[in-house]
Amino acid sequence: GIDPLKDGYFIGVGRWNVMSGWSNDAWFTSGATGNPNAFLRLYSPKFDIEYTTAVPGIVPFASARLSPTSYIIVGRAENAVVPTKDALQSASAGKNDGYFMIVNMKEPVVPAVGGTVVK
Repeated sequence: GIDPLKDGYFIGVGRWNVMSGWSNDAWFTSGATGNPNAFLRLYSPKFDIEYTTAVPGIVPFASARLSPTSYIIVGRAENAVVPTKDALQSASAGKNDGYFMIVNMKEPVVPAVGGTVVK
């Protein structure tokens, strides 16, 4: 899915099997399993890719804007390899679990080419 951000930018999330071109500051650059894996991208107002990171072990189903600076990604987690922070449970209860990730935008970053990029 693709959701609008402030200042004309967009956030995109989807599945990947073979992918490259990760950002230098990506959270993850590969999946802990061969499949499933997701990607998270930041697009400029002209839909140039500004940021790409892997999100290992999830199948994304939906994403939505929660506020001007917060977004949620909802999906299915497999094999307990997905990234977690402040998880409700210390370990996966099974092979497949529900999963959500909250993405909070930080202060805008001004790239070398000009404009405003929020990461």
